[in-house]
Amino acid sequence: MRRITTAIAMTSIVVAAAAGSAPAFATAPQAPTGTQGTQADGYLYAWQHPHAGGYMCKWDWHDTDWEDCSDGENLHNMQNNASDLWNNGKPGAYENVYFYYNERMGGAYACLSRGDSWPDLVNGGQTFNRGFWWSDGKGQKLENNIASHAWTNDDC
Repeated sequence: MRRITTAIAMTSIVVAAAAGSAPAFATAPQAPTGTQGTQADGYLYAWQHPHAGGYMCKWDWHDTDWEDCSDGENLHNMQNNASDLWNNGKPGAYENVYFYYNERMGGAYACLSRGDSWPDLVNGGQTFNRGFWWSDGKGQKLENNIASHAWTNDDC
């Protein structure tokens, strides 16, 4: 009886693989979160789509205009296109990041602490919650609205 059960289970896996679907026990790769022991490399990462989807840009310092950013090899336009953020900055000075609604670090802003990530800005609800009440973008969602950023010593 054990051989028959094993044969049925193996047949199910082979049929699922042939149909193009993974067996139930397979795990999908996860985007880095910075909170699971990943070594800090000093970069801020932004992806076009949630959970590290689409193209990616990374920075190790301020950027006043996200229109031209690099993944290390190619240039992309991340301005008003980011849906996933990860601060993998190194501990010490300038370890947190402010995200701004406008270019040249203008308008309302939000802060992401070193080691933290917002992997799904579409459903996450993060908003530009800092700045004066009249600041451009105050209360707007971060998703597809970030135009610039700056590293900061301020706490988030």
